[in-house]
Amino acid sequence: MRKIVKIVILLVFLLVLFGILHQSFKNNPRAVLSALIRNGGLTKNPQELIFSVNLFGVVPSAKAVIDKETLIDHNGKIVYFLLARAMSNAFISRFYKAEVVVKSYVDRKTLLPFLFKQDMSLQSKPEKKKEVLYDQKKHVMSIQGQERAILPDTYDPLSALLFIRKSDLRTLGKFDRSEEHTSELQSH
Repeated sequence: MRKIVKIVILLVFLLVLFGILHQSFKNNPRAVLSALIRNGGLTKNPQELIFSVNLFGVVPSAKAVIDKETLIDHNGKIVYFLLARAMSNAFISRFYKAEVVVKSYVDRKTLLPFLFKQDMSLQSKPEKKKEVLYDQKKHVMSIQGQERAILPDTYDPLSALLFIRKSDLRTLGKFDRSEEHTSELQSH
């Protein structure tokens, strides 16, 4: 009996190790870009970014979608509207349904967010809504009536993606991660 238990433990260990190695090779940036090119996922004007969320890095459990930004009228001002959503896949939904919808409203000129909304619904729990108002000039954000100080040019996750996408990264200088540079930054 002990021999069988040892064999089962060894097999489980090898399967987990294989899963981790497989995911690390699959999630390497070069592999991701190659797969996108091979599957026709890289186009000049993609409308959405779709990716799978894996439990323990192996078991597909949810799907996440980030839509391309759109211009909308928000209180008389034309702004960027960003939308992302994630939901448990069909198999997991049989046991546990979950969905998150995130919206970001971004100033067209500065690419800074002024409103961020998150709606989360989990099976058997009340829906959670979160709204964050940004006052970038006063360096504060307001969550449920409580103000918090923020650094200049503070982004939410969606607006940060938009900023990176709209930025000309070629104009940035060299990024130096050396310890000297890091300690120099920390001393300021």
